[in-house]
Amino acid sequence: MKRFLLFVATLVALTACDDYIESNIVAPVDDEYPQTLYASFDEETRTYVEQDKYLRWNAGDEISFFPVTYNLQYQFNGKTGDNNGVFKKITTDLVTGNELNNNYAVYPYRETTAMSDEGIISFELPATQSYAENSFGVGANTMVAITSGKDDNVLRFKNVCGYLKLKLYGEDITIKSIAVSGNNNEKIAGASTITAHYGDAPEIAVNEEGTTSVTLDCGDGVTIGSTVESATTFWVVLPETAFTGGITITITDVNDKQLQKSTSNEVSIERNIIQPMAELLVEYPVPETWKINYTATSKVEPYAPTVFGANYVSSKWNETTGEGVMIFDGEVTTIGQKAFYNCTALTSITIPSGVTSIMGQVFYGCTSLSGITIPEEVTTMVGSTMFAGCTSLPVVDGVRYADTYLVGPVDTTISSCNIKEGTRWIGDDAFRNCTALTNIAIPSGVTSIGNYAFYGCTSLASVTIPNSVEKIMVCAFYNCTSLQNVVIPNSVWMISTNAFARTLLTSIVVPDSVTSLDEGVFASCYSLESATIGNGITSLPNRTFDSCYSLVDVQLPEGLVTIGENAFMTCHLLKKITIPSSVTSIEDAAFWNSKRLEVVHLKGANPPQLGDAAFEYREDGDNWTLDLVKFYVPSTAVEAYKTAWSSISILSYRVYSETEMPY
Repeated sequence: MKRFLLFVATLVALTACDDYIESNIVAPVDDEYPQTLYASFDEETRTYVEQDKYLRWNAGDEISFFPVTYNLQYQFNGKTGDNNGVFKKITTDLVTGNELNNNYAVYPYRETTAMSDEGIISFELPATQSYAENSFGVGANTMVAITSGKDDNVLRFKNVCGYLKLKLYGEDITIKSIAVSGNNNEKIAGASTITAHYGDAPEIAVNEEGTTSVTLDCGDGVTIGSTVESATTFWVVLPETAFTGGITITITDVNDKQLQKSTSNEVSIERNIIQPMAELLVEYPVPETWKINYTATSKVEPYAPTVFGANYVSSKWNETTGEGVMIFDGEVTTIGQKAFYNCTALTSITIPSGVTSIMGQVFYGCTSLSGITIPEEVTTMVGSTMFAGCTSLPVVDGVRYADTYLVGPVDTTISSCNIKEGTRWIGDDAFRNCTALTNIAIPSGVTSIGNYAFYGCTSLASVTIPNSVEKIMVCAFYNCTSLQNVVIPNSVWMISTNAFARTLLTSIVVPDSVTSLDEGVFASCYSLESATIGNGITSLPNRTFDSCYSLVDVQLPEGLVTIGENAFMTCHLLKKITIPSSVTSIEDAAFWNSKRLEVVHLKGANPPQLGDAAFEYREDGDNWTLDLVKFYVPSTAVEAYKTAWSSISILSYRVYSETEMPY
């Protein structure tokens, strides 16, 4: 049989208690169907849970009311925290529905909530719930009330679900959301059916098409306590479920970093019962390239926190183990100037992969530092005082080692040194002024010979450079006045300023692999007789062979564009040189004071631009002369050279066809 109803206002009672005890509410009867239901809440009723577990209504709460199978909508007319008040009917239309044996009410109201003729409720359990402080969110806690019959107007609300209580803590963590799921994909949200009988506990079953996770939305974010004692509580409402394989909790912060924590033990959610979980530390996984691991006698923080290519966040140190970690907000790409200056507590440090450069004075004054791990990605290490004062670094054969890095000498009187295998860099000043050092073998694997590494090693007669070395840095072998022979391997691409200046080399070959040659590399090599420059060089730097008195044979590559200032200045024995056709500029004083130069063979059809005094020398005072030098050029270019050089001293009168070359 169908009933037609038009309700003006209905007041509904909702009950629960300190320990979720469900109590009865009695309202007066008015005619066959009461026009008004009054609720008299006691102190043990609430619609959301705080620390004292009480339940009360929230302003705006809505319920579904079923005196028949039609879903009627009612809204609470009181204010949040009230324990009594009125629910006003929102549905105003004359409605029809099938007769029920009892009156039903469901919290919260959903348009999709439906009632079968048999009293089975179809309900949508929320897959997303809203955070509330020390409570579950509004609308998250599903409740059902059923009367003993049509004449019974007492609504006894009972909680349908149970509660998972999480307590989270962590430093500087703001939570955006928390998702809960079962490890065996249990259905815990979505389309469900609720069976309720008067006087009995309601039972809920999630349908097959239900979802396997519930997310607690924390809105703009909830900043959690930093300690166990100040841990922040989060409530998640779940249907009665036995998570036989345990649960997984996914915690997302406001920066979208995620942390997953799982338990393999069974977790059971029972209706109307709180399931508390142990306090959980929230520490989001930090990529290895975002942190620097260290050991120390106390907590270490960078002296210069802004020189790492990422922002320094924090440092954590374990007093028991002495282990620590510095955290950054991005990938650490460089260890900059004075990064750990005077960090005397630092005992060891691991530079993360991703770092490509380590700058000056990084570990200056780190008196306790005894070990350093440097990754292969590092290609630049700058600064002669990088390890100054690192008195605890291990000493091998009088030289200090920082793991794969060889650093400044302790004893300049050493005569030999066995550099250990695995060393990748010979650092700045490593053997500087070791005047007794006579020979050294650099092991394979070394990629860089640092600034001033062998500076002033006046007894060093021979050195083997392996085919792994890529860079020979500033003044690396400067003033090694006994060094006669060096083979530069094809692995080298850079030779820096004055690298071999003032040595006793007699010949040198710069391989094609070298593309970067700096100023004065072979300057003042008084015994150097022959030199070959590889095809990788397009500009012969200033002073390359300055004051190489014995130089008689030079091979310059086709493709060379510029001969720099003073490049062959004061090469007294140089008689002949061939200048490739690619050369467009011979700069100031390039051959100045090479006074025995007789033949300059210029292979280019276009005359190069000449700088001041490019081929002249000073006899005495301010008298400049070319003496014997003659210029031989392609036959078709003789007049072009004479014209181009007509204003430069007497050069135009010394230009001849290359067919007339004497040798």
